[in-house]
Amino acid sequence: MERLPEPPTLLSLNELAIKTGLSYQFLRKMIVEEKHVAYMKVGRKYIVNYELFLQKLGHMEG
Repeated sequence: MERLPEPPTLLSLNELAIKTGLSYQFLRKMIVEEKHVAYMKVGRKYIVNYELFLQKLGHMEG
């Protein structure tokens, strides 16, 4: 039987700010306002795929 793939790490903007050391305001502007990274809105929270965020951030730097 095949194993299911690992689920992605989903973080709220607050959790992402803590994990990356970037400010909440910077992340909100980059993700929600400028739409550089895909996100989901669940209630009042913005949820981001951490692995995709890191990939996108890497492409923006270089």
